Amino acid sequence: MKALAGRFAAITLAAVVLCVGGYWFFFAGGSARLLAGSSQQAASTSSQEKAQEGKAAKGGEAAAVDAKDVKEAQEKAKEEADKEKEKEKKKKEGKSPYSLQVMILEAKRVESIEGAKEDGPFLIVKASIANADKQPVSVVPQGISLTDSDQERHSVSKDGMAALAARQTPVFNAVDIPPGAAATASLVFELDADEHPSVLTIQPAGGGDVMKFHLPESVKGI
Repeated sequence: MKALAGRFAAITLAAVVLCVGGYWFFFAGGSARLLAGSSQQAASTSSQEKAQEGKAAKGGEAAAVDAKDVKEAQEKAKEEADKEKEKEKKKKEGKSPYSLQVMILEAKRVESIEGAKEDGPFLIVKASIANADKQPVSVVPQGISLTDSDQERHSVSKDGMAALAARQTPVFNAVDIPPGAAATASLVFELDADEHPSVLTIQPAGGGDVMKFHLPESVKGI
């Protein structure tokens, strides 16, 4: 009887151990699998987010282009290119690319001008300025200058111009040149003997293009 009771106790103990072990295996293993599954899902989600971020970073952002703006820019560039080509063509043909055309009729150096307060020496340039534009062009002494071979700028000598005008010599004061017409008069500059004229610059009154005319070699050499 005691032996039978001992066997029953052993079997009961074994059953309890198996039950406890099964529960432990189920909960521990299941928890582990659940934790592993959650970790894998989190890792997958993180990977997807990083992948999307990577695509956005690589792709960046861009603005859509308006076809109208592109067309206007192309037309403007073509217009500017055509203008430059026309200027180069006129330059090769010896024509002025500006609305004004300048012809030097005479240039001479003088040590002084009678009636001038300034000592000199002076350069007197007699020029014909023609208007090839369709609109009148106003030329004033303040808009005319001379650049020498050392790139020094010389304004028109007001004193020299006044002295020359007092001798009944036509000088360029404020003058309106009609379309297709020309004005002929003289300009006076203070210019030392070691300074040689190079470029005559004219800017019409009221603004507009600054026009630079390279003087003939015969004038540069005086």
